[in-house]
Amino acid sequence: MCKNDKKENDSSNFIKDLEEGQKVKSEQTIVVDWLTISFTKQMPDIDKIRLSTSTKGRYIINETCYLQYSNDKINDFNDTLFLFIKKKYIGRLLLNPTKNIDRNTVHLILENSLFYENDFTQYIDYLIINLDFKLNHLNRLDIANDFINHFIIPFFGTFERSRNISKKGRAKYKPEKDGKKNIESVIIGSANSRKQISIYKKGEDLQRIPKPYIQEFWGMNQMDYILNEVERIELRLRTEELRDVDYHKLSDPNYLATLCRLHFKNFFEFEASYKENGKYRKKDVTPIDINFKHFETLYLKRLKSSPREGTKRASTYLKNLYNSLLKEQYLLNKESNQNQINSIYIENNLKMISRHLELYPDLNELYDRKKLSWEHEYKNKHRMYYNDIITLNNDMENEAIDSNSAIINNENLKDSFMNETNVTITH
Repeated sequence: MCKNDKKENDSSNFIKDLEEGQKVKSEQTIVVDWLTISFTKQMPDIDKIRLSTSTKGRYIINETCYLQYSNDKINDFNDTLFLFIKKKYIGRLLLNPTKNIDRNTVHLILENSLFYENDFTQYIDYLIINLDFKLNHLNRLDIANDFINHFIIPFFGTFERSRNISKKGRAKYKPEKDGKKNIESVIIGSANSRKQISIYKKGEDLQRIPKPYIQEFWGMNQMDYILNEVERIELRLRTEELRDVDYHKLSDPNYLATLCRLHFKNFFEFEASYKENGKYRKKDVTPIDINFKHFETLYLKRLKSSPREGTKRASTYLKNLYNSLLKEQYLLNKESNQNQINSIYIENNLKMISRHLELYPDLNELYDRKKLSWEHEYKNKHRMYYNDIITLNNDMENEAIDSNSAIINNENLKDSFMNETNVTITH
């Protein structure tokens, strides 16, 4: 038997083993495991919060909400607060960003245990409805898929040994191995990419860092985690992939499965080549069902673009936002009736620009460098309208001068009349 025939037989045997393994009852849970949200909110003075925490143990916002100051510095924020709602710890609020973004930007990192309880989105609603937090966007979302009887980690050992099994897509594949070169975990995608998948043994992870609420959650969903190894496939999404995600639906397993279905395609997908009846064929050998057929998922589509094209579109959109700001300033300058002037549109445009720069921090330098030339370009394009403003302003100044002259002349005539008639008023 030649080597190629042996490889084809190994591949065929693997496919048969995979199909037999899929007949075994497998169990799965799917839940959010991390959520960071960006808000805009003018928070109380940080020194007052720090003082109140040290003297009273808390800073009271209202009868159902209070804060505690923490000395932790997380990510690119100078200050951290612990948030409590109805005497329940909700998460960490990050304040006073070090980067060039709106100073009132606040990030909320929700407490992990909330995701394994009842609807955690109620606490996000609380901040928006009761405390006037303005939602900007989601910053990070991790979705945890926990499985038993899928043998996901052993699959990657077979994947590395077989030349007939290939991974679809160009995402980076990085296994982590122990001293005996056995695969312990796998990372797909780079650390700085917009999405990443981490595969590891969650049961072993909980032995190092106990989280009893996760095991309780497994038990409530009939997952026998005591007699079986629980393997986790964790999808991690960053801001650029979260613009259309509705946080209200993040408690719904079907919605989470829909998001995974969208992002696993051509990213966490494997196929095997084999020979059957003299013809070469391909078969999907991904160790889980990435279509999530046992969930009620929806079909979602993604925009296909390279990072360069995405950055180009983002810079074009930034220019359009700035042009919109210039337009509002033009309309404000043109308005002669002071009672009709409303600066809220300009403020909204400035906030939109600030949010866009937060989404695309690499554009900050471009914005500082280009906005003067964008303004010249905009004014040249709309020269006629700006000439109207200059003419209007000149007319208004002339009218004001004529009006002042008329008042002065009237006063002079009055004085002259009084002098000529020499009227004396006596009491």
